[in-house]
Amino acid sequence: MSLKPSIPKGTKDYLPDNLHKRNYLKKILRETFEIFGFLPIETPSFERNETLIGKYGEHGDRLIFKILNSGDKLKKADIKSLEKEDVIRFSNSLSEKALRYDLTVPLARFVSQHRNEISFPFRRYQMQNVWRADRPQKGRFQEFLQCDVDIVGSKSILQEVEIILMCENIFSRLNLKNISVNLNHRKILEGVAIFIGVKDKFLKLTSSLDKLDKIGMDGVINELENQEFSKRSIDLLIPFLDNKGSFKSKIDFLSRKLKDIEVAKEGLDDLFSIYSKINKFKLNCISVNLDINLARGLDYYTGLILEVVPDKGEFDFGSIAGGGRYDNLTDFFGLKDTSGFGISFGFDRINLMLEKLKLFPKDLSKSSKVMFVNFEDQITDQYLQEILKLRERGVACEIYPTKSKLKKQLDYANQRKIPFVIMIGSDELSKKEFVIKNMETGTQSVHKSINLIDEIMKLI
Repeated sequence: MSLKPSIPKGTKDYLPDNLHKRNYLKKILRETFEIFGFLPIETPSFERNETLIGKYGEHGDRLIFKILNSGDKLKKADIKSLEKEDVIRFSNSLSEKALRYDLTVPLARFVSQHRNEISFPFRRYQMQNVWRADRPQKGRFQEFLQCDVDIVGSKSILQEVEIILMCENIFSRLNLKNISVNLNHRKILEGVAIFIGVKDKFLKLTSSLDKLDKIGMDGVINELENQEFSKRSIDLLIPFLDNKGSFKSKIDFLSRKLKDIEVAKEGLDDLFSIYSKINKFKLNCISVNLDINLARGLDYYTGLILEVVPDKGEFDFGSIAGGGRYDNLTDFFGLKDTSGFGISFGFDRINLMLEKLKLFPKDLSKSSKVMFVNFEDQITDQYLQEILKLRERGVACEIYPTKSKLKKQLDYANQRKIPFVIMIGSDELSKKEFVIKNMETGTQSVHKSINLIDEIMKLI
């Protein structure tokens, strides 16, 4: 019995039409990254387990795809830990490598490893696949393309300003409007944790806050109660969760509430400086907002955090980009005091937006513009030279590979959306002529063979 072909959940095949659109989006992103002075790098699809594990928090670590050891290494599995029901230790003994979860941790490893070969601050972009053992859903796959931009080796808030302005540039080129760039700061979140008396539960607090859009305020409160947050702490937190208004009014609210907490004041100073600089520019596609509840659960963020979301009236998925400041990530790899700031663009979600809004250019197809009909081998041999001349001029063209009925060859041209078909049969050959058939209109015209290249070039 033959096996029905299928692919794993959370993955996707891309047909030519899909790839034309994806390549267009890649081109826009790549051109913008390079206009802003970023350099391309690539890293391996898998890393050592110790490179990845422990950098994303408990939830992120659970989503890492580990690669099973092979050969004799598999024999070294810790069977005793399995007998003791220590599943994590047993799992670790089966694997030494894992598929990369994101591009930021591999970047930290890359920068540390190649520190003597690159110039700081190092401005890099990277467009490669990553893998996460997450539940597949709309706009979220287990294998997906990530597009990252990072500046490593500078603590200047100009880096944050640059990234925000780059978002405006990208979405303007893609003709996407009503995009919100939401900002917060980990030091402000630390200040909130101190203010409500849960400094020792900071990670639990941020993990719950990160779910506010999904589960609502009641859901967050229930989760905090289940994690034994006191009623007093929750009551103190609620005004932060429910704070509305402009960027400045939120800054004023936080400044009043957290005025005695030094770490929070540092975060507020950063946010106000960034907003003041951004406010000097005219932004047509994005708006910059302060979201006090934005937490972004990754443990390595230490400063500004940002999330880019489309108008919820149009789309029911979450962010289309996100990132933040990380001061200590390269410490894991022996490179101290090397701050970085970066953003990752959700390529597949942006692609879905362009599809839904019909914003892709109509003529993205790189299909052949011209097809030569195959009547007889001795005839096709004579005009293969003409085909090569057209290709040298940049015209995508092809010849039907075998002698077949004319209808079959024309049907193929229609299926491929090839706009023009060239027909040279024995009669045309004897008269030194050729026929051009316009596949859209169905009209045909006869021309002299000596003018073949020029006549075709007029059509393209």
